Amino acid sequence: MSRRVIAIFVIVLVCVIGALVHCKTSFKFFSATAPAPYYIVHKRLDDMRALLPSENRLLRRVKIGTGVRSAVRALPDMPLGLDLEPEVDRLWFSIGVKADHGSVSPMHFTIKVLVEGQWTDVFSETLNDGANNWEDRVVTLAPRDMKAKRVLFEVTDSDADAGRITDAVWGAITFPRSASGKPPPNVILISLDTLAAGHLSALGNVPGVSPHLDEILKRSFFFTRAYAQYPSTFESHASLLTGSYPKNVRMRGPRITSNLLTDVLAKHGYFRAAITENAFVGSDFGFARGFESYDDGRSQFGKKVPGDAENTFEKAVAWLREFGAHGPFFLFVHTYEVHEPYVLKDAGARETARKVDADYEGRFAESFPGRTVTEAHNTGESLLSEEETRHLAALYAGEINFLDRVLGRFMEELATLSIAERTLLVFLSDHGEEFGEHGKLTHGQNLYNTALHVPLAFYWPGKINAGASATPVQILDVMPTALELTGLTKSWNVDGQSLAATILAGKEPIAPRPVFSELWKVRGECGEPDLQTDCGVERFSVQTSRFKLVRSRIPSFERLYDLVDDPGETKDVSGKFGEELERHRALLEAYVRSGAMKGADDAAQTGQIGEETRERLRALGYLE
Repeated sequence: MSRRVIAIFVIVLVCVIGALVHCKTSFKFFSATAPAPYYIVHKRLDDMRALLPSENRLLRRVKIGTGVRSAVRALPDMPLGLDLEPEVDRLWFSIGVKADHGSVSPMHFTIKVLVEGQWTDVFSETLNDGANNWEDRVVTLAPRDMKAKRVLFEVTDSDADAGRITDAVWGAITFPRSASGKPPPNVILISLDTLAAGHLSALGNVPGVSPHLDEILKRSFFFTRAYAQYPSTFESHASLLTGSYPKNVRMRGPRITSNLLTDVLAKHGYFRAAITENAFVGSDFGFARGFESYDDGRSQFGKKVPGDAENTFEKAVAWLREFGAHGPFFLFVHTYEVHEPYVLKDAGARETARKVDADYEGRFAESFPGRTVTEAHNTGESLLSEEETRHLAALYAGEINFLDRVLGRFMEELATLSIAERTLLVFLSDHGEEFGEHGKLTHGQNLYNTALHVPLAFYWPGKINAGASATPVQILDVMPTALELTGLTKSWNVDGQSLAATILAGKEPIAPRPVFSELWKVRGECGEPDLQTDCGVERFSVQTSRFKLVRSRIPSFERLYDLVDDPGETKDVSGKFGEELERHRALLEAYVRSGAMKGADDAAQTGQIGEETRERLRALGYLE
C-alpha cells in the first residue's frame, strides 16, 4: 500500500472518529500536571467510564454508609481537569472516604475553576474515614455574568506516597445546564409501602385515621381504583419504575436491567436522587442504577422496627432545602412505616388504635411482631383468633396515623420552599394489606383487592385541579403519566399508558383498560410432601370495571367476581356470567403467554445481596 493511500486512510479514520465524538460528547478532561491527551466525556460521571485515565478508575457504584453513588477514585497529586461548555454554571457532586481496608489518613478535597484567566477555589473540605457517609454538595462555578472555562478536582493526602491509590472518591459529578427559558418541572415520587387504600379515612376507614393524607387526596387528582401489579415490594416497585408488567421486567441475577424512569429523565438533564429504607428497594436489587444519588437508609428504631418515616422525610426535606433550587430534579422517597411488624410509636398512634378497636386487651395490645407469627397463621399451623386479626387492623391504623402526621409536616415544609409551585408530587403505595378477609395476613399471599388496591394521587397546585376518577388504573401507568405531565418526549416503550389526559381534563376521557396482576410464589402455600415450602403458585388476575377473574395453579382454582355487587370478592359468579367468564379468560390467557419475572426473591434467599440488606429483609419478615 502506498504512503499516499495510507495517509488518506488515516485522515478519513480520524475524521470519522472525530465526527462520532463530536456528536456524542461535550466535555474534555485535561491534565493539570503533565501533558496528556484530551479525554472526551459527557456531562455525567456515569458516561466517563471508558474515557478516564486508567489511574483514575471509574467505580460503577460505591456504597459509603447508607449512600450509593457513581464514583471516580481520587488520587493525591493527580488532579482531574475538565473543560466546560459555556452554559455550565453549577456543579453537583459528592465526596467520600471508604475505610474498607483499614484506617486512612484525612483527605482534603478541593475544587478550582478557571474564570477570566484566574484559578479560584470554589470548594474546600477535609474528610476522614470516620465520616462514614457520602457528603453531598452543590457549588456555583462562577459569579453572575461570568463563565468558568475549566474545573479542577484535587485531593491531598500528606501521609500517602505519590500515586498511591487511596480510599478517597468523588461521586455523582453532574453539571446541570442553565435553562434557556422556563426550567422543566421537578418530580417527587413518594412510595408509602404497604398502605392499603381501603384503610384511609377518605376511602371508608374510621374518621380521623389519616386527616393529612385525606387532605392531600382532596387537593390532588385522585384515582380511587388504582391497583398494584404484584402484592409485594420488589416486583411492584419494578413495575412502577419501569412502566412494565412484572413478567416483562428484565433481570440479571437479583438486579433490574430494564430501562427505568430515571433513564428517561437523565436524557432531559434531571438530577436523580432517592431516599429509601433499603430491603427490596435497596441498591442490591438494581434500583440505584438509574440514580446519581441513592440513600438505602437505616432504621433509627433497630432491626425489629424497620419503618422510619420520620427520619426518611426529614432527610428528604434537608435534601430539598440544600439542592432543590438547583434542579431540575427527580426525588424518590420510600418508607416502610406501615409495613409489619406493627408498632405504636407515640400517643397519637395509640389513641387511633383504641378508636378503631377499643376493647382489645390481649398479647398484641401495643405491637405485633409479624414474621413467625404471621407465617404460622398463613400456613395454618397456629391461627390467630378473629379478635386478634381485628386488632391487627387497629395497630395498622395507628401506624397509618403516625405516617400521616409525618407526611403532613413534610407537606408544610415543602410549601415554604420556592420550588413548590414547579414541582409535581405523586403519592402512591406499592400494595395493600390483608387482615384475614380471605384467611391470610399481610401481603404476598393472594390477589384479592385487599392486597392490590392502593392510593394513587397527582398533586401540583396551579397545574393540576382537584378531582377524582373511578376508572381502574395500574401503578405501571405512573411512569408515562409523570413524563407526559412534565412535558417530556413520548418516545418511551412501556406497558403502562399515560393518564395525563384524564388528570388535566378533570374527568373520564380515557377508555378503561384491563388491570393485570401476578403472584408467582407464596411462602408456605404448598404443603404437599413433594413440594417446596416456597413453591410456584402461578396465580394471575384480570379485572375490568365490573368483573375480576383470578386463576391459580397451586391450589388449582378459577373464580370470577362481580366487583359491583360483591366488592369483597367472596362469591364466585362464573356460572351466572358465562360470557364475562369467557371474555376475561381470553384476556388472561393472552397476558400469561410470556414468561415470569425471576431473580430477586431467589437471590435474597441464596445470599446474592449484602448482609445489611438481608437484615432489613429479616426485619420485614421476608427472610428467616
